[in-house]
Amino acid sequence: MNRVSGYEHGLLFEGTLTLDTIHLIAKEARALISNHPAEVLHGDVSGLQRLDTAGAVFLRQLPDVAREAGRTLSLGPLPDQLQKFFDYVGHTPTPSAAAPLSADRHGALERLGGSLQLFGVRLSALLFLMSDLTCSAVIGLFRRTGMRRGSFVEQAIIVGSQGLPVVALILFLIGAVSTLQAAAQLRQFGANILVADLLAIGICRELGPLMTAIMVAGRSGSAITAEIATMKFTEEIDALHTMALDPLRLVAVPKMWAMVLTVPLLTTMADLMGLAGGTLTATRVDSSATDDD
Repeated sequence: MNRVSGYEHGLLFEGTLTLDTIHLIAKEARALISNHPAEVLHGDVSGLQRLDTAGAVFLRQLPDVAREAGRTLSLGPLPDQLQKFFDYVGHTPTPSAAAPLSADRHGALERLGGSLQLFGVRLSALLFLMSDLTCSAVIGLFRRTGMRRGSFVEQAIIVGSQGLPVVALILFLIGAVSTLQAAAQLRQFGANILVADLLAIGICRELGPLMTAIMVAGRSGSAITAEIATMKFTEEIDALHTMALDPLRLVAVPKMWAMVLTVPLLTTMADLMGLAGGTLTATRVDSSATDDD
């Protein structure tokens, strides 16, 4: 039987004090505390047979409830099988033991030093990774052990062949727009002949390599990053270590060599497509200007 009753010295709890029964016992306990004739009360909890987290929190709050009613309440010892659980669950740290919630008190120099230290750690990790990747790539040219056959060709197709349509389209449009804008400005000074030089120098020296690098980094680089992150999440990297295989040589080296060899080819094709787009636009602009004259 789950109940709380009053006696001459305070309250008597019996049965089960859990989340399912606490809503009924709490109302009776508050009423008994408010109507009890004594000002100093004792809570007898030796008759409890079961206690959960909600019950432990409720017992911890009973002295505060009695204090609001103008009375003092002290709890007696629980049965041995419940006392340790009550001490652990219902314990509330004192303000002195609680963690301070004050704002960060570090000075500007300390924050600057911490930022520089973190930057140094990340930079050293990047340098170590680049050195390991370079050594593994050079060694892989002479010793193919630990590398999957055909992985370089597969990555070259993904980076180069499948990335060509996007690079060609973007550079074709850039060449066309650059020629259109340059022709409109140079026509005012009678320097239309310089459009070809401007297009060739701008596409081949600046825009072609730059846009190719940006698109390869955005398309292929993000795909490689997602692939390696997935392998790390699914613990494939740990499995390779377990099988005495170097993940750097197996995963990263073929991708690096594929980019090293295909990006110059993509840049060449990008320059050609940029020049083609500029030539087409220049021809149209020149023919329309001739018709106007």
